[in-house]
Amino acid sequence: MDKPLERDPKYWFDDLDIHTYLVTVEKPDNVLLAPNWAISRVFGGEEDLSYVLHGYNLEKIKICIAPVNYNNTHWFTMCCTRSHVYIFNSLVDYPSEKQITTLIAPFITALNRYVTDKHNNLFKAKLPIRYSTCEQQNNNFDCGPFTCGLIENFIT
Repeated sequence: MDKPLERDPKYWFDDLDIHTYLVTVEKPDNVLLAPNWAISRVFGGEEDLSYVLHGYNLEKIKICIAPVNYNNTHWFTMCCTRSHVYIFNSLVDYPSEKQITTLIAPFITALNRYVTDKHNNLFKAKLPIRYSTCEQQNNNFDCGPFTCGLIENFIT
């Protein structure tokens, strides 16, 4: 990524900014961009992923990418493949890996349940979480642009 998306200095990207940007990104048919609002429903206790995955042929989907908001303070990127969940965080120490793991645990549980029930032959039974390196922001407010840029880099 050459530089993050252009916005006013210290402008916080909210769900609408992230979603509006992501719907403009062209993506291949084998990529699913899951909006944060859908992922947040799972974090809030919803256990059925069919509303996120409705209409998608999971046999064609190779990767699911989602922007994730941590407590309305930071955005990071979650990428689910058929064998792993990868986390890309543009801030080194916030939130911690333990905090992220706790936050995404309901999603991983729901995803494991969904794919085991409906697509057992396509995915590993338990998707391990891997924390991967990515470009780091040099302030406390560019996580939204970094998340959007990282997602765009994945799919282009």
